[in-house]
Amino acid sequence: MARSLPAGALAAALGVSACLLGASPAHASDPCWATHYGPQPPGALTASGELFDNDADTAATSLSRRPQLPFGTLVQVTNAANGASLVVRVNDRAPSSPLRSSPSAWT
Repeated sequence: MARSLPAGALAAALGVSACLLGASPAHASDPCWATHYGPQPPGALTASGELFDNDADTAATSLSRRPQLPFGTLVQVTNAANGASLVVRVNDRAPSSPLRSSPSAWT
């Protein structure tokens, strides 16, 4: 999977669009803001109970998002500024950002 965004590109909360893969066309696209998080210390667990992997293409959804995206949901995230995108798998929850992705997803 190509990764063309520079490291830390989402640290400043760039606008992106998230597309739920397999969703009906009426609900497939959900414009949102995204940030990145990590690295985490060895042994850190995600909300799904997985070990946090600093190199995985994974994401967390906001605890305030309703409805919550189930763990395992695949989301295509696209940088609105340059069109670069990748698919991430939801395996965590975050307190504030609609979509948070591990930094490796953008390097």
